[in-house]
Amino acid sequence: MNCIRKIIWEDIFPRIRLWEFFQVDVHKAVEQFRILLTQENRRVTKSDPKEHLKIIQDPEYRRLGCAVDMNVALATFVPHDHGPAAIEECCNWFRQRLEELNSEKQHLTHCHQEQAVNCLLGNVFYERLAGHGPKVGAVTRNHPLVTRYFTFPFEEMALSTEESMIHLPDKACFLMAHNGWVMGDDPLRNFAEP
Repeated sequence: MNCIRKIIWEDIFPRIRLWEFFQVDVHKAVEQFRILLTQENRRVTKSDPKEHLKIIQDPEYRRLGCAVDMNVALATFVPHDHGPAAIEECCNWFRQRLEELNSEKQHLTHCHQEQAVNCLLGNVFYERLAGHGPKVGAVTRNHPLVTRYFTFPFEEMALSTEESMIHLPDKACFLMAHNGWVMGDDPLRNFAEP
């Protein structure tokens, strides 16, 4: 069981980088912020103490596709003058905050991944090792290590190819999630939507 845990944490999770679906592209956001800061006709808005910079989830869940409210950013990170040094300092503070927000999302994803691994190993233990479990036996194509959660009518392919299909409507419509593990759930309800 510990070998499975090690493979997931050291080989699978680093390759799929799930946290990126919940993060901001820092470089892109800072450059956008820099452009807004240097606009001639920029309005300076007062900072609202109730408004804090936070990540806005990309509804299409693209890697590093999330955003932040630039109006909140402009009100929060105000340069003390219009010189290049002041603007650079402001951009650096903004970059630092974005990196902190991204780090929070990575930590949250890590916590979800820990729970997922624990559930997966609990399932493997029950199905294959537990005295009260079904003792499925050897891992085969018909009896994989874990239950399949997604089905698609395509040949096996590289993970990067699978991922690119998510954003192709004519292919994505065939990517189906199983809800068999949700006892008594309505099979007609789209449980994969947020």
